[in-house]
Amino acid sequence: MLTTLLLIAAALGGPCKYLKDLHRKNNDYHVTRQDADGDLYFNLCGHVDSDLSIDKSDISVVLNSTTFESVIVLGYTHTETVTISEDKNKVSFHYDGQSLSTLLLSALVEVSCGLDTSANIQPSKSDYMFIFSFTSPYACNISEGFPIVGVILCSILVAGIILYFVIGISLNIFVFKRNGMEIFPNFKFWYGLPRLVLDGMEFTFCCKKPGSEYQNLSV
Repeated sequence: MLTTLLLIAAALGGPCKYLKDLHRKNNDYHVTRQDADGDLYFNLCGHVDSDLSIDKSDISVVLNSTTFESVIVLGYTHTETVTISEDKNKVSFHYDGQSLSTLLLSALVEVSCGLDTSANIQPSKSDYMFIFSFTSPYACNISEGFPIVGVILCSILVAGIILYFVIGISLNIFVFKRNGMEIFPNFKFWYGLPRLVLDGMEFTFCCKKPGSEYQNLSV
């Protein structure tokens, strides 16, 4: 049970929780390509906010192409993966974008510790991956603190379970005058739960097989 609670806590505390200062509200990172392909917009730990002609709720990296006169998605928000370097002074964001024929576009944003150079980002391209690199003070000494929200929720869950048994046992002993195993709240339910689970599994995996007991009962 402890392992499960720790997994829940970790899931509730993703890397972006500690990189929220890299996300810009109503002010995307903006790059104009020197070869006049168009304007590139991206945002980190969330979707872009720029005024685009398409739904931007799941877009983190986009090219507003003047060459093709269209908006090309280089990175969807739901594909975002974040990697923090061992020295905690560099973070990388990787995105998968839209497919063009059989080609899958993608984007990589690398932010290193240093003075803010986000106003002068020089993009590069490797095959069909667009790469953006710049420095920011928000990438210095990245702290991956313990996921406090997950800990709080797990603590509430554990406290609720403890209260359930303490109050239930107290009522059964002092109010209903029960003894033995019946002092546990809803004892018959918990006692029969394993068998109910087993019956459910048998029904799910066996009911349609020839000769099944459940099949015979349903005929």
